[in-house]
Amino acid sequence: MEPDELVERVATDLELYVMSGELRSDAVGEALADAAFGERAVGFEDLLVLHYLLESETVAFADALRRRVRELRTGTATESTVTRSEVSSRIDWSETMRERYARNPDDSTLFVTQSRYEEYDLDENLLLRALLDRFEAGLDTWADELAAYDWGDAWSDGLLDRTRRTIASNVVLNRIRDPEPGEPTPAMVEAARRSRHALYREAAERYRRYEAVCSSDPDRDELRDLLANTLVVPTGSGRSAERTYSTLFELYVLFAVVEELSAVVGASGDLAPIRRGRDEVARFELADGDRLLVFYEQAAGSKDFSFLGSTADAAAGSVTRREETRERTRRIRGELFDTDSRVATKRPDVLVVYEESGRVVPDRSFVVEVKYHGDGESGAATVERGVEELLEYLAYMRHDGRLVFDGGPDDWYGADNGLLVVDDDDSLATPIDADSPVRVAQAGDLGAVLRQQLADLYGDLARPSREESSRGGSSRTDET
Repeated sequence: MEPDELVERVATDLELYVMSGELRSDAVGEALADAAFGERAVGFEDLLVLHYLLESETVAFADALRRRVRELRTGTATESTVTRSEVSSRIDWSETMRERYARNPDDSTLFVTQSRYEEYDLDENLLLRALLDRFEAGLDTWADELAAYDWGDAWSDGLLDRTRRTIASNVVLNRIRDPEPGEPTPAMVEAARRSRHALYREAAERYRRYEAVCSSDPDRDELRDLLANTLVVPTGSGRSAERTYSTLFELYVLFAVVEELSAVVGASGDLAPIRRGRDEVARFELADGDRLLVFYEQAAGSKDFSFLGSTADAAAGSVTRREETRERTRRIRGELFDTDSRVATKRPDVLVVYEESGRVVPDRSFVVEVKYHGDGESGAATVERGVEELLEYLAYMRHDGRLVFDGGPDDWYGADNGLLVVDDDDSLATPIDADSPVRVAQAGDLGAVLRQQLADLYGDLARPSREESSRGGSSRTDET
C-alpha cells in the first residue's frame, strides 16, 4: 500500500492525530470536511482550534504580534471631576459655576476639573482583545503538543512562549477592557478591517477565520480549506522508506479495529483525539456498564498492562529464568557504568481491553502488532521481527504485575488474542494455518480477518439491535 493511498484511507479520521508528523497540503480536504460535518460530540471544536493555530497565517500573525503592539491606536478622552480646595487639573469654569449654584452658591472651594487621558477601548482594540482571548485559550489547551512536536515552521523557536507572554503580561494590551457579551460587534470588526494599521486588518481576518471554522456550525468551504492545509501526517522516526510511513500504517490498522469492533458489538465507538498523555483513543459502551477500550501505543499507557518490561514488581513464581537474567544484567550494567538501568516497556501498537462491571478481564484482551515493510530481504526481516514481537507480547503480557496467560505455551500463544498486520506482499503465504500460534493479516485482507477474530473474542457482547453511525460506526468525543 503506497503512502498516498494510506493518507486517503485514513483521511476521514486523520485530523484526530496530533502527534509527531509534518504539515502537508493534501487533496483530502473534502473528505475531512465531510467527516467534520458528521456526528460530532461536544468538545470536538478544540481540535479545530489546533488546526486553526497551525495555519500559516495564524503563525505569522503571532510571530509579528510583539513588535506590532507599538502600533496600538489610542484616543483621547476627558474626565470631569468635582473637587474641593486642591486643584491639580484644568478648571472648567462654566461647569464649576453651574455646580456651585446647584449645591451652594457661597462655596468658593468647589471646583469642576477636567483631566485628559488615553482611551484604549476603541472598536479595533476590542476586536484585537477578543481575538487574543481566543488565542490564549487555544494555546493553553494545546501547549504540550505545540511545544513537543516539530511541525515544520509552525510555532518554532520559542514562538509559543513569546506569544503567551505577550498576551498575558504586555502592559499596553492589558489596558484594553475585556469584551462584553455580544462583542466584538460587526461594526467593531469592520473598523478593524478598514484600519490603516496591518495589526488590525490582520486581526480582523484572523477573527473572521476563527469564527468561520471553530464555531459549533462552521462554514463548510472554509473548514475544508483549513483541514486540507493543516493535516498532520505522521512520518515515523526512521530514515528508510519502509519506516517513514509506519505510523500512518499503524493508524490505518487502529481505525480498522475500531470500525470492525463497531460491526461486531453493534455499538458506535467514540473516537477521541490521539494526543500526548491521553488514555484510550476509542471507547465502546456496552450493556450493563461493560466497556471495550482501544489503546494506541504511541499515545499513552494502557490499564496497568505491561509487556516484556521490568520484572521487579512481578511475583517470583511468574518470572522465568530468562527474564530474571535479563533483569539482573540490566541492573549490574547500570551499577558498572553508572547509568540508568531501567528499560522502557514495549507495548503492542493496538490493544483492546474488556472491562466487565468496571474490572478488566485480562484474558479477553486483543493484541495487534503492525509492521509496514519493504520488498525483498528487508521486508522478510521486518515481518519476522513482527512475529517474534507478537509472540513475546502474548507470552509476557501482564496485568497488575501478573502474567495473563500463566499456563504452558498453548495458553501463551492463543490465536484469538493476537494479530500481526503487515503490508500487502505477494511473496507472503497468508492466511497461514489455523493452528499457527499467531494470525497474520495483510492490509488487503484486514477487514475480513479482523471481523472474524473480533467476533470470536467479543461476539457474545453484541447488542440485540445494532445502530450503525453515519461514519462507519465511529463518532467523536471530547477528552473527558
